Amino acid sequence: MLKEHLEAVEKAIQFKAKIASNAGHSLHKGTPREIFIREFLEEHLGSNINIGTGEIIDANSYSGEIRNQVDILLYRSDYPKLSFGGGINAFLIESIISTIEVKSIITKEGLEQAIKATKRHKQLERNLNFNIKAGYIPPSCFSYLVAYDGPKNLSTIYNWLIDINKDYNVAYNQNLPIDIKDRTKIINPSIDGIFVLGKGFIYFNNSLISVLRDEQLEKNKDKKWVIVEQESNNLLPLFLFLTSAISGFEKSSFSAYKYLKHLRIDNIELGDGSSEKLKLLSKSKLDPTKVTIDLANCFGLWNQDYLVDEKSINLNIDRLKEAESGAFLVELPLHPFNVNRDLKFLIPELERKEVIEVEGFYLQNRIEVNLVAKLISKKVPSTHSQLASKELEPPFYSIILNKL
Repeated sequence: MLKEHLEAVEKAIQFKAKIASNAGHSLHKGTPREIFIREFLEEHLGSNINIGTGEIIDANSYSGEIRNQVDILLYRSDYPKLSFGGGINAFLIESIISTIEVKSIITKEGLEQAIKATKRHKQLERNLNFNIKAGYIPPSCFSYLVAYDGPKNLSTIYNWLIDINKDYNVAYNQNLPIDIKDRTKIINPSIDGIFVLGKGFIYFNNSLISVLRDEQLEKNKDKKWVIVEQESNNLLPLFLFLTSAISGFEKSSFSAYKYLKHLRIDNIELGDGSSEKLKLLSKSKLDPTKVTIDLANCFGLWNQDYLVDEKSINLNIDRLKEAESGAFLVELPLHPFNVNRDLKFLIPELERKEVIEVEGFYLQNRIEVNLVAKLISKKVPSTHSQLASKELEPPFYSIILNKL
């Protein structure tokens, strides 16, 4: 019955999208996304998840950074979300079960956009404390793409997928375990599944559900992707993938303190409940010889040899530690209108001194290496920066970090 039901739903969604496309004005057409949400997700998935749209953040996210707007987010309703107004929200990565992009027609450009977004989302840091866990709990959020139409053959889409994965270095290069319990622990850094209504589907074979039998898996250990070309029953595997992702029972909480790691509280006093003099616990004091730089408040960060990923401004810690003495490591162009207290302090100090010792700096990792900071004043920012025209006025400050 489930097979026949979802086969009928798939055809109904296709017909309704085709009818809507005949409208003369875009406001009257509706969207494939809206039809998909209404006809499939809302009517078929369990009540233990919610459906939303917006951005995904983690404890390392900061204001003003580039983030992807996701078509559809399946998220746990017992987690908080941030409202930006106008129905746009930001969701904690700990709450996300799956992302779904919906396309009228899948193209290589659209698939590339989805894979780039997936890569960013799967690099976000999940901080979960499990109190109770039973059944299958996915190790990461899933990412799917649903299209109403596409190339004649799914092999074309598969070739796009492999080429894009290679270009963005997001392919999983090891053989998948045969045992299903081990296989489901694998995180695919790329998109997990592509479903083209009326044509077929492609998926990464780390799911709890597979169309392959054990003996087929044993004979094809080096094969990670499954491609199925068929005119119907393409919603059924997606339904089973999503249902299995929420089938386990868990009682967990996210590590809230992780979201406060960039918050600095100074001038703390303690009272004993009487009118006695308060006890000073800590007082703000900056050491002019040692500074910790918070990269979240720097505008950018780059150097060809010392970055894991320029867009996510992650430092290659091993390369930094192995760098030769005096090596130029990174350049930190400072956002002239939004620098943190340390950097506001650092600029005048560096104007008076040639260099200042840096105790450490982090965005996602604290890096313990011997460094010195040197100030550079530029009238024009580096070509890597994308600043608004009003922000190009001098002085534009950058800090260079060198290895002691």
